[in-house]
Amino acid sequence: MTNVKIPLDTPIKASLMERPQLWIADGWHARFAMPPDPKDYGSGHRHTPAQVEAFTVTDKQLLLDYLDAVFARTKGYLSTVSNTDLNRVLNEPQYQPLPTVRIRLASVINCNTRRVGQFEYLRGLVKHQGWFPAAEKERIEQRCVEVQISQYECQAQVNALE
Repeated sequence: MTNVKIPLDTPIKASLMERPQLWIADGWHARFAMPPDPKDYGSGHRHTPAQVEAFTVTDKQLLLDYLDAVFARTKGYLSTVSNTDLNRVLNEPQYQPLPTVRIRLASVINCNTRRVGQFEYLRGLVKHQGWFPAAEKERIEQRCVEVQISQYECQAQVNALE
């Protein structure tokens, strides 16, 4: 969940809104006992295992409050965006051609959609204890036939996958 909303508070998105990151400006970093580093915004691809391990959340409400603050700020910003704003060229020289606000917002949607898909994939992997639950069901059913397990016992094993 944090990986979906935190990118909305990154330096790039804060620059879209022309406002500082909430993570630092509102002191969220201190509430999570993290340094006020504007480049450390939870993207995950720049972190070592030790850095990931250092970010532990014991207060779920604190995390939800931060996510709500980021969402409210983003929603407020989006409600003010005009067509003129969407066509504004961003000062991001690392990209050529220079992106517009429209392109940057599309990339945020794309990024967040991918992350939700990753979360769903991981949830299925953990829930079904494997990559392909349908294949696992077939394997169990085949094993039931091979060792002559009753249909009732076999169905109980298949149901345990769900």
